[in-house]
Amino acid sequence: MKKSTIASTALILACATLHTGCASTPSPTSNKWRIEFDGSAKSAGEIGLQLVGVDQSTIADVTTKIAAGTGENHVARRVADELTISLPRNRYSVEVDDGEDVLIKKRRGVEDFEVRLSANSVVGVSIDLERE
Repeated sequence: MKKSTIASTALILACATLHTGCASTPSPTSNKWRIEFDGSAKSAGEIGLQLVGVDQSTIADVTTKIAAGTGENHVARRVADELTISLPRNRYSVEVDDGEDVLIKKRRGVEDFEVRLSANSVVGVSIDLERE
């Protein structure tokens, strides 16, 4: 009787540990993302963004060409324009916020997504991706 109690307790603790480990790993997806641009383009280059679904499938790969001398507000506008062209309007909305930020929001009924920076060859422009 005592052996089965010890075995049951060990099994319960193992399951609780496994469950806690899974629960503490947050999903990298969200229903809305903020892309913050900072700085001026000291060189021409490209900014690549990738949208990925919950199942890690690629939703879109979007590349934006940036000219040397482009300020952060215009970088944000160029990226927003490319995202607007590339993403289905019935699934996502894209807008510029505060001049230098781009917001991507899913529409109702669309699964959460992740935004990844796949490329940034523009010297002088830093990019910060934030879930909201």
